Amino acid sequence: MLNVAIAVDPGAHYGPETVHVIVAACEQVLGEGRCPAASELGPGMVTAWYAQVHPDDPGLGSARIEFRDRAADGILIEERFLTFPRGANQQGRLASIGSVIAALAAAREGAPIPSRPRPKLPEPSVPPVRTAPPQPSSPPDWSVELAAFATPSLGAGPYRLGALGSAQVGFESPPFARVSGSYAVHPGNPRLSWLGVSAGLGTRLAERAARFNVELGAEFVFQHTSATAQRGTDQETAAQNGWGGRIGAGAVWAGWRHASLVSGVDATLILPRVHVTVGGQNVTQVPLVSVALFLGVRLLP
Repeated sequence: MLNVAIAVDPGAHYGPETVHVIVAACEQVLGEGRCPAASELGPGMVTAWYAQVHPDDPGLGSARIEFRDRAADGILIEERFLTFPRGANQQGRLASIGSVIAALAAAREGAPIPSRPRPKLPEPSVPPVRTAPPQPSSPPDWSVELAAFATPSLGAGPYRLGALGSAQVGFESPPFARVSGSYAVHPGNPRLSWLGVSAGLGTRLAERAARFNVELGAEFVFQHTSATAQRGTDQETAAQNGWGGRIGAGAVWAGWRHASLVSGVDATLILPRVHVTVGGQNVTQVPLVSVALFLGVRLLP
């Protein structure tokens, strides 16, 4: 296999590594050891070709390559002129010169430039697909509630003792809807009872899963009031329906997974006002607004 010696014009000052960059680019095409630097040839060593590089300017904007037979003063076989773009760096320009010298040598040998196998780059590994563990599904936001309540006497009105039940459905915390039913009595003579149903909306002040929460609500109320009076052996009963509204505030303590303690206060306005008259005498009257204190338990799914 024939070799080509490479030399750079000694008048060009591009550093001692200049010729080695050209040699490396040439050997990358022809093969290792086939493009020795002329300065490193030992005595009596002869190569088939000799390439002399003459840069034309200090910036290496262009260069001339003399391709000769065997030695620096051998027969000039071919001459090439190279001009480099301004954006090219010096390393790239020297590598281009080495590639041109390799092409000249391969052409003189009458064989195509052997292609050197390029190392196969490892294929980028595909990162494993990480699937997030399924989030535990939150329990449905609904509950039922049972509570006892007491309404103290206001303005000489009758007190009440009663119980209530309610069901609550959440709308993606904090708002929720509630329906309730209640029953209360005032013992004595006359005996009063109140049967009510209501529906409305409320909101939580903390997150649904909080250990302690405060709830505010407002409801539309229908109430049936019944009064029974007895004089001697005579008994008389009367009833009246009323409509109104209720606002309330409650505290919730989630002490267990499926149960919470609830307590609070609410105020209810009912119209028309109820008056109880026995024998033409006004016995009692129910105030327009009643305030109730309640305590109970809420059951969760």
